[in-house]
Amino acid sequence: MAIDKAVDSAQLDADLASVANAIRTKGGTSAQLAFPADYITAIAAISGGGTPHIIHLEFADNTDTNIEVDYDDSWVGSLITSTEPTSYGSKTVTLAQLDGVTWYQPQIIPLNTELIDYMECYRDKSINSSGEAVTTEWYYASDFTPIAAGMTFSYTASLWHYIGFYDSGQNVISTLYVYSDGTPDPSDSNTGHGTLSGSKIPANAAYARLCGTWYDSAHLSLVRTA
Repeated sequence: MAIDKAVDSAQLDADLASVANAIRTKGGTSAQLAFPADYITAIAAISGGGTPHIIHLEFADNTDTNIEVDYDDSWVGSLITSTEPTSYGSKTVTLAQLDGVTWYQPQIIPLNTELIDYMECYRDKSINSSGEAVTTEWYYASDFTPIAAGMTFSYTASLWHYIGFYDSGQNVISTLYVYSDGTPDPSDSNTGHGTLSGSKIPANAAYARLCGTWYDSAHLSLVRTA
């Protein structure tokens, strides 16, 4: 069984603040920057000439765009490729390239395929209302499982616990109580079945975690259906 690893969100926030300050210094602005779209836009607006470079973005609606960025300092290129541009201009990014080299491409979530990795489940763990994996005898919690807004998933999970939703940094966004959302299994009073879609899935969700009384598809399952 794998072991949970805490994500240092405070350090991540500090790093992003440092990057934002550097961008503002370069660009001569004090404006607030929303990550990641404003970072890319601000970098593109930095004046001072330099060699032209192209940021190529492709979107979930099958459109794309090219953004020209002029710079000679490799620091700027490293800054660009350190971002995860999940959205840009209210569109979901499916591919990001700098000068033809891909640096961001979110994991593809296949249809009609079991997404839970049963080899990476956590024994004697459940997901609580805060989205944390807590010690609970006889239960098994899934690892962070890829999920995305705009998709539809069927699930099987513990009726008495929660489904947690997390951002790309595996920080908890919200939870869903299976007892309130799902339908009890007629042959197993500890198990519920339901559907995740629409507003149930936060817009910035990248992962979900759920738990069950055993690590098999009858007790713990997540399948993308649309």
